[in-house]
Amino acid sequence: MHKGFVLLNCDLGAEEYILDELKQVAQIKNAYVTFGAYDIIAEVHAQTQEEFEEFIVKSGAKGSFMVYRTDKKDEELGIDEL
Repeated sequence: MHKGFVLLNCDLGAEEYILDELKQVAQIKNAYVTFGAYDIIAEVHAQTQEEFEEFIVKSGAKGSFMVYRTDKKDEELGIDEL
């Protein structure tokens, strides 16, 4: 399983609409509105690296976005301890 976190910028006032749309996408497991440099963070899951990359390309992402991905398990990252 490949997990990635995509950070998105949205047009002013479009955050809730985009959040609702993201939650309808099968590969998006969680998505949240944030404050700061980015407006939304979305957690993407894919079976393979290729599927993950294909999802990002097909999403049509334009402008400012950033992707963080990892192959490590949650326990290796210490996430389960939070």
